[in-house]
Amino acid sequence: MTIEVLNSRLYSNPYQRLLYSAITHRYRPALGSTGKALSRQRSGKCPIFHVHWEESIFSDCRNAVQAAEVRRNYIKRLQAYRDVGGKIVWTFHNLIPHECNFRQTVRRLRKELGQLSDLVLVHNVASIAEILNQTELADTSRIRVLPHPAYLDVYEPAEKTISLAGSTPALPRTLVCFGMVREYKNLPKLFDKLPHDFMHANTLALHVMGQPIRTASLGDQLLTLAQNREEIQLFLTSTPQNKVADTLRSYAGVLLPYHRILASGVAVLALSLGIPVIAPRIPAMEELFPSCAHSLLYNPNSDKDLRRAVLHLGEMTTETRRHIAKAYLSRAYSQHPQLISCSLGSLYDEILT
Repeated sequence: MTIEVLNSRLYSNPYQRLLYSAITHRYRPALGSTGKALSRQRSGKCPIFHVHWEESIFSDCRNAVQAAEVRRNYIKRLQAYRDVGGKIVWTFHNLIPHECNFRQTVRRLRKELGQLSDLVLVHNVASIAEILNQTELADTSRIRVLPHPAYLDVYEPAEKTISLAGSTPALPRTLVCFGMVREYKNLPKLFDKLPHDFMHANTLALHVMGQPIRTASLGDQLLTLAQNREEIQLFLTSTPQNKVADTLRSYAGVLLPYHRILASGVAVLALSLGIPVIAPRIPAMEELFPSCAHSLLYNPNSDKDLRRAVLHLGEMTTETRRHIAKAYLSRAYSQHPQLISCSLGSLYDEILT
């Protein structure tokens, strides 16, 4: 029998599709609200409600009073759903919401979710301390680590990825910031941390590729800041899925200029393609990337160390690039979508037995 799992959010990016890729014969994801979950469970048809990106329930709120009311109603319905036998799974994605004006309300919501959830999922061990802090859970008995699935066979066949991993990029001294252009990614500050004199003296360049989210104002700001910097180019649009792998492979590597995170889909994407990543030296990134690539991690509080990592990548030998690519792919296969999906299925089995 196939069980429908209502997800509070279902997005078009491959993440959730990969989560269910090996278990659709047993668990089928569908979009649903707390109200829908409660209604169906009253007739025994919705045993699992999976909460993702909980801050999104406040997207239509105009003030803190509205947000508080939304939170109360949301938790009230979840409690009623539990009372009729429903099981709640919550994936804790973000350290803080990427776009939300009601962080105190989110914090309270997270405490309540921690108490109501039968399972709390995190993407890495580094997130456990943070979820304990934010939810005030007394122990880790309901917390499980479910790594972010790698993007193998998503943007290109894995065979192609393996054959091209570690190859010399077409733009060997150009880095790319890839993915949706959002405030938390600190791109304006990055431009200051990599000044023109530094980039020019070392024949380095930076490209920003991604669609600005929600508002054009950030894109306009970046265009203004890059106006007199020929080494910075902006491509403020989404990249077609069938071009993502080849596009990223053309660069020296991917640069992540943000550190208040627990996980990064872009980091996992680059890992899955064997493309070097300059990332902040925080526990989540130290856990994700193999030790041979930790020289590309930088102290997020040191502009000097960021520039060191950038120079290190720009001067990387072919042999080192191939070694890192091999280690990346080995790590990616340990997070193969089929493995992660089967693990999710086992977790669902656990709470239903």
